[in-house]
Amino acid sequence: MNKKIYLDIKDLLEYVTHNTTYSGIQRVASEFLFSCFEEYPDLIVPVTPGGRTFLKAYDITILKQIHEQIISGNTSRTILDKLISDIKKTELEADITHNSVYFMIGAFWIYEDYKYIINLKRAGLPFVLFVHDLIQIRNREYVAQDANSKFIQSFSDVLCLADLIIANSHYVAADIKKFIDEQMKNNLVVLPEVVSAPLATEHKHVTPTFADHALLRTLGIDTGSYVLCVGTMEIRKNNLYLVKVWEQLIRIHGVNNIPKLVFCGKRGWHNEEFFDYIEDKQYVGTWLHLIESAPETLLSLLYEKSLFTCFVSYAEGWGLPISESLSYGKLCVASKTTSMPEVGGQFCLYIDPYDPNSGFDVINKLIVDKVFLIIERILLKITIRKRLGETFHRK
Repeated sequence: MNKKIYLDIKDLLEYVTHNTTYSGIQRVASEFLFSCFEEYPDLIVPVTPGGRTFLKAYDITILKQIHEQIISGNTSRTILDKLISDIKKTELEADITHNSVYFMIGAFWIYEDYKYIINLKRAGLPFVLFVHDLIQIRNREYVAQDANSKFIQSFSDVLCLADLIIANSHYVAADIKKFIDEQMKNNLVVLPEVVSAPLATEHKHVTPTFADHALLRTLGIDTGSYVLCVGTMEIRKNNLYLVKVWEQLIRIHGVNNIPKLVFCGKRGWHNEEFFDYIEDKQYVGTWLHLIESAPETLLSLLYEKSLFTCFVSYAEGWGLPISESLSYGKLCVASKTTSMPEVGGQFCLYIDPYDPNSGFDVINKLIVDKVFLIIERILLKITIRKRLGETFHRK
């Protein structure tokens, strides 16, 4: 029998049941799933817990249709609901093969318990867990308390069962080892191996639709006329920081002499101060724009036409918008905290997310000194091309 990777899609299915666009974790999970399937079509089996063999398998071709609908920019709740109904009809008992693994890449904390994993391990199936971040443990102030409690309990439980833990960055891997050493070392019969596999995920470049271009025209933003900030608009993303920087830019240069600021992402937790502030000041629709639930096609267009991007989050496990920005050859002004310097390397300009003056100094120089911005962009593209060339040469 062929070896298999039984990839858990419970989180992915539940997410697309309620949303028509991906968030960070689901984007990583879907890209991993279909990249593996493209290269190794006989290796990946999408599963959810349940059934006599403790796993239910699904038709990956329908899952791919769901994925293509989401990235198309033209999907609807009706279309997705029909496809979700179709994929559930393909549900079968998974045929468990030896020397295979059960791999959980999504949100592990959504499960009520992990008894099925114990049964899978008894059946000889190792459990591999992918961890995106430990923000609920290390940066609790940015996450709701009930979510923190659930995460910590779930993480402690899966640590007792995992044979291998893969972290999305060296930073998160170190965080996991520290947690095990501080909290779990005496409670684990066998210490799981912890390795890092830094994400190579970039935003898949897709062709924007007519509606995407029309939206940008309606907002009055064109190539190079705005700075883009991508990510769920929640307190951890530090959105108000950029608003304060832009207020200072406007006071010095005038509103007509600086690029507009565009936030792209869903509304998230505990960010009322940001939304109340910009609405009270009546900034939205003038020099500031909010784009919520953007399809993949619109997101691609926003990256492509931006002057540069900003990602000033307080804490991340990775920081997808940084790597996405770089994949478009766009310079990113990023926080110097947690994992973000690992993502951007020498390609970003770094600021202190706790000091708006730090952000102002960097962003002001990029806006005022056009030569500086052009040089930074050229160096970025040359370095990326050089790195790509070296990679292909080694292959």
